[in-house]
Amino acid sequence: MKLLSNLPIENLTPENDYLGVIEKGDMIVSLLKSGNIEFEQMKMFALYGNWGSGKSTLMKYMESKLQDDFQTFYFDAWQYENGKDLSFSLLEFMTEKGHDSIQKVSTDLLSYGKKVLIGALKGSHPIASGVISEIKSSKEESFHYKIQQFKRKFREFEEAIFQQENGEKKTNIVFIDDLDRCEPEKVLDLLSEIKLFFTYGERTIFFFGVDEKAVQVAIKTKYRDVVKSNEYLEKVFDLDFQMPSKIILYKLTNQAFSNKLIRQFNGKHTVNLLVAKLFNYLGINNPRKIKKILNKYQILMEASENTKLVHDKGLVMILKHEESMLFIIYSVYLIILKMFSIEEFENFGHTDEKIQKLYSISGETTNKEPNLNIIGHMDLDEFSEQINMNISLSQCYSNAIKNVNQSGLSELLYLTMPINLERFNINFLRSKDSFNLIKISKNNYSMKFTLFVLENFISNYTLSDDDKLTLSISDFKLLIRQII
Repeated sequence: MKLLSNLPIENLTPENDYLGVIEKGDMIVSLLKSGNIEFEQMKMFALYGNWGSGKSTLMKYMESKLQDDFQTFYFDAWQYENGKDLSFSLLEFMTEKGHDSIQKVSTDLLSYGKKVLIGALKGSHPIASGVISEIKSSKEESFHYKIQQFKRKFREFEEAIFQQENGEKKTNIVFIDDLDRCEPEKVLDLLSEIKLFFTYGERTIFFFGVDEKAVQVAIKTKYRDVVKSNEYLEKVFDLDFQMPSKIILYKLTNQAFSNKLIRQFNGKHTVNLLVAKLFNYLGINNPRKIKKILNKYQILMEASENTKLVHDKGLVMILKHEESMLFIIYSVYLIILKMFSIEEFENFGHTDEKIQKLYSISGETTNKEPNLNIIGHMDLDEFSEQINMNISLSQCYSNAIKNVNQSGLSELLYLTMPINLERFNINFLRSKDSFNLIKISKNNYSMKFTLFVLENFISNYTLSDDDKLTLSISDFKLLIRQII
């Protein structure tokens, strides 16, 4: 079993590029190489994307493509967050890349860099006492003089780096990553300090991976309404890019399921494609969240080899049915509920209250005529008995397929439907268009999953012999509860 890592994707190929990084990265790389950007004037670039959206993967890809044309630096800000100061740590990081031949230039740059940063931040930042003492003991210099010296030393450092590269003058590009993990105020400090003090060079540019929403919240918290977040970011960055808005889900789910599982079902679906479609229906599109869900499923399957993970040894045998489409889809769904909506997880399978409410709502919305076939030809007690916590998913599904053409009955849909409905009729379950007539107080995972089942199972999928599970709904939930 191989769990999916949250680290940037290495050896990126079209087959595993579920983020759309290659296309986006090639576009940005081409622009940076084109010569159409005057780096003396434009030095601050941003890549906007939510937490876990793949910014690191894209920037790592860009770094690999730019190494022949640029002098590249890759600074993981989070690793240095607990240091004296993030901006000074960045300066130290940049000078460490130089050989011994530029040691004198690097030392001078660090000396004035320390003076400039401390001079700029005195009174607003907690600075290490030893560093402050060093400054106080030196000859008093005006802040203007320190700025000018830092500017000169930074350019000398650039020139020394150029000479180090056999005289080929390359632009320095500094990638700054992992800002998402840093404290918001430290992120703002780093952005402003780089903008103020690190852009004195002639051929050094900075490329940031930024969670725009998180920075906007930090700006609002620090400056209240005095500074507008969008205006702040526009002033800091000269040019910005967005992460691809959609991920290619099936390329991600491909990595979670073995070749044995990626096979045809009823000639229409493969496991990886159907699971990808499930994530799409549920509105789950953050790669990091999806990886966590798929890793939980992998852990569930590991229980079939490691009986210590399951207290009830009788449940272990069920895990041998790993090729069951029903088992895979409902396992992933219940894992999602367990992780993100525990109330819906607890309500799953408890149909008595749900059926009573649906029966009542159907009567109210059909002129008080509850016999309008909400449950087909059966009475309420008979129907409640047929759908209960002890019935297996495969039996529930078989009943649904058997009866849907006879009476409109679909046990599988009743099993998954939410309880917070305001308008319902059995006829609403016949198609997507009619399904949209259902009124609900709050759209949730249960509602979205019911539509998924309606469109992808009831009409398109026939149970195979592999799907003849004896696992009851209550045991299914117990299995998820024990392991996940």
